[in-house]
Amino acid sequence: MTGNKAALGALAGVITCLLFLIYHQLTISNIWFSAVFMLIISALAGALLIVSYERLTDTYSLKSWAAYTIYFTMGLTFLAILSVLIFNPVITSEVILNLGGAPPPELIQGAFPLTVVWMIIAGVLPPLVKSRSLEGVGLTLGTSAALYLTLGLNLSILGKVEISPQHTYLVEKFIIMNIGLGLVFLIISALLYRISDS
Repeated sequence: MTGNKAALGALAGVITCLLFLIYHQLTISNIWFSAVFMLIISALAGALLIVSYERLTDTYSLKSWAAYTIYFTMGLTFLAILSVLIFNPVITSEVILNLGGAPPPELIQGAFPLTVVWMIIAGVLPPLVKSRSLEGVGLTLGTSAALYLTLGLNLSILGKVEISPQHTYLVEKFIIMNIGLGLVFLIISALLYRISDS
């Protein structure tokens, strides 16, 4: 049964990623060059989310599944807030956009300790509250790593970037987009859950 649920989560992750790639192309830029990597990570994150959830809960319910998914989704937003509170700007948004929109590696490296610390905290909290088992810790840490070491990298550098007034909409769009991804994944996975149990 766990294998079936893992496949369900992977499928939900892949569908969510494909919708994200289409949305990104229509509203921001073409990032299909990174599609293979993103699809693999999305499948892994989706599978780990469901497997870790099932390990921590006795029975599936839409309410608890929504809470678990939203917990990790909002954790990404909280990581961005932590970055703004902790770091001082060292580069402007104009420079990053002139580089093609990709942040310099040293920027990500500078924020990486924060990403790792928050990844561990976010990954350890659910099993401490629910199961207190090593297996639960391992699964939620894996889930946390799949999310925060990919999507979280761009959010953890936010405090290091001085955002020009004309670029604030990009930050807002990016955060809303991440929240939207979580909600889309929740809806798709809940529908697949329902179909698989019918």
